[in-house]
Amino acid sequence: MAAFTRKLNKLFRTVRPDGGDVEYPNKEVAAAIGISDAQVSYLRRGKRGIPRARILRALEKFFGARKGYLDPDADPTITGKVDQQLAMIDWLRENGLLQHVINECVLRLETHEAEADIPAAS
Repeated sequence: MAAFTRKLNKLFRTVRPDGGDVEYPNKEVAAAIGISDAQVSYLRRGKRGIPRARILRALEKFFGARKGYLDPDADPTITGKVDQQLAMIDWLRENGLLQHVINECVLRLETHEAEADIPAAS
């Protein structure tokens, strides 16, 4: 259970709304995944056992982590990759680059979508 709690709290510390400086509130995460904010609090403090797979998948999806990351018997390859991604997010934030990277990605997506909407010349 300690590994689950550590990974869950790492997701909270690292993945933040709009790449900002404030963690997602327990209440917002709870509402998004369909459990109570008290249950999220218990999970973060290690006061509850590992939740059902449905809740694990919902937490992973909410934070954008690969499926299986929060599993008690998670594949070390998945855990390693997600931990590397989280470390990169931390590094970008600490060096003042995270918001720039987010903005660049959004701009590229918007440009790609706009180009896809342009009808082909006949």
